[in-house]
Amino acid sequence: MKRSWTRWARAVAVGTVGLALVAACSGKSGQDSGATDGQVTLKINFWGDFGLQDLKTKYEAANPNVKIQLNSGEYNAQHEDLQKKLVAGSGAADIAAIDEGFMVHFRSQSDKFVNLLDKALRSYSYDEVASSSP
Repeated sequence: MKRSWTRWARAVAVGTVGLALVAACSGKSGQDSGATDGQVTLKINFWGDFGLQDLKTKYEAANPNVKIQLNSGEYNAQHEDLQKKLVAGSGAADIAAIDEGFMVHFRSQSDKFVNLLDKALRSYSYDEVASSSP
């Protein structure tokens, strides 16, 4: 069971981050992402081990104008920090991992999130993402 959960979590993380990077880089040219002279910095907040370091290295190598800042933190603290920054209206990361158990806390702020499926990412399936994860 743990193996299945780990594979599923990794697949979701890989897919979410990969798709989010595509969406973030194809959106507004850095107005919210700290772009200067074509350089884009994406801030990603997460907890646990999502396996992002390897993805970060590969993505930055393939996209030299993109720098990724990984901010790992404690599970509850990451969710609480995101909530505070959304209420304040600024300071939230470009990409934030949110556990399904916390989704209800963010429901009233749905206008602060981007649905990646609306960004022409419907062609990705769970099977494609799962098979691409190590």
